Amino acid sequence: MIDEPEVVFPVNAPAQGTDVKVKFKDVEADSYIVDVLLCHPYGNDGINPCLDGVQYSLIKEDNELIYEYGDDFYMPKIDVSNGLVEVSSSMSVSYEESVQYIVVAGVRGEFEDGTTYYVESLGVKSFEAGSDDTK
Repeated sequence: MIDEPEVVFPVNAPAQGTDVKVKFKDVEADSYIVDVLLCHPYGNDGINPCLDGVQYSLIKEDNELIYEYGDDFYMPKIDVSNGLVEVSSSMSVSYEESVQYIVVAGVRGEFEDGTTYYVESLGVKSFEAGSDDTK
């Protein structure tokens, strides 16, 4: 099993126009996928209203988390300290309906018989526009 990579920041809804910043518990995963989804009202047109945002993939290499791939236009800054991972970038937070922070932690391993496995754990925090309450 792997613990939940609980999103601990932001605590309240981010102000419109601020830079992307998310902190989550480091669960010693081999990899993390960090999504920040900026959602707009659904237009009843079959288009996902949460397509805006950014995604970063981080991998552990030589015991250090590094950027693997994602949005190269808004390169992330990664800081790991005191059991927390902070990912920030210059992308501006702008949403009409809600903003969602999703972290997927993954661990790969091998059983004694040589069978490989991959286990994921999910941490999520979201805010509706005009509210400080989290979901």
